[in-house]
Amino acid sequence: IKKSRCERRKMTFQYYVHNPLLFQRRKFDIRMWLLITSIDPLRVYILRHGYPKVSTRTFDLSDLHDQCTHIRMMLDPECGTDPDDYYNSFEDGYPKSTASPVWFHGLAAYVRDGSVMRLSDNWPATEHWWSSKVWPGIEAAFLKVIMLVRSS
Repeated sequence: IKKSRCERRKMTFQYYVHNPLLFQRRKFDIRMWLLITSIDPLRVYILRHGYPKVSTRTFDLSDLHDQCTHIRMMLDPECGTDPDDYYNSFEDGYPKSTASPVWFHGLAAYVRDGSVMRLSDNWPATEHWWSSKVWPGIEAAFLKVIMLVRSS
């Protein structure tokens, strides 16, 4: 990509995950908050739960151009989804945060052959997996960004 093309508009580049975690067969992203009160010494506070934004449509790799499945999240007007239909489509309700049993009950992993595998049938086991595997990765990602900013 030529630098001159990128200077004309704002862009975000990110790696596309082909085997994502899913919430009730839909992609999601999570809004997280952290507060940095000091850089030296480093003092950071992270809210221990996030707010999920769940895709309008179920996940399907057969059409990567369907932005309502892969990019646009939660009732984007471009996807033409009725809010009542959207919220009623979740069997246990919409997850209000990643601290909710509804969140842990609905998590599943997308497997490369196109099937979806539940992480566990009981939410305490999934919550333990989240706390021991996913959360440390979230903390590490925040720390990497903070260290990059701190060094510059």
